[in-house]
Amino acid sequence: IAGGKESNLHISGTHFFNIPKIGVSLIDRSQGTIEHSTCERMDTAMGVNFGARIQATDVHVSIGRLGVDVGAESFASISNSEISNQKGAGVVLESGSARIEHTKITHNTYGIAANGKSDLIMNNSQVSDNLREPFHWEKTANVHFTGAGNNVNPPVK
Repeated sequence: IAGGKESNLHISGTHFFNIPKIGVSLIDRSQGTIEHSTCERMDTAMGVNFGARIQATDVHVSIGRLGVDVGAESFASISNSEISNQKGAGVVLESGSARIEHTKITHNTYGIAANGKSDLIMNNSQVSDNLREPFHWEKTANVHFTGAGNNVNPPVK
């Protein structure tokens, strides 16, 4: 499902399964909400780019390459969700921003990966049991990370 050119998209109670590319893609300042849904076996569950915004609530993402890919000047709000079993990262920030609350990000290669100028606010969430680091920042990343009440394993030093 794709939205562009400042469109608005609302998805509720949907099961996305076995999609070869991106399940939900928002670009060009479009906005979308996805709630009470599952995304399984797809390359990327949700992707936002070029100023787009997505709000994901009670979404379960499993088995894919990337859970949520947040590109240039875009924003993702993820709450009360689970992102697991991604071959890449659960959440990728590519000069984008995310607010993650009450969410579990587990059993991925990386929990959260970032490059470029990215902002991350995370509260009361769990990032653990990932194959490599819970957080992977590229050398060129300028990441602003704030938050409280998180369970990160192993701990960030």
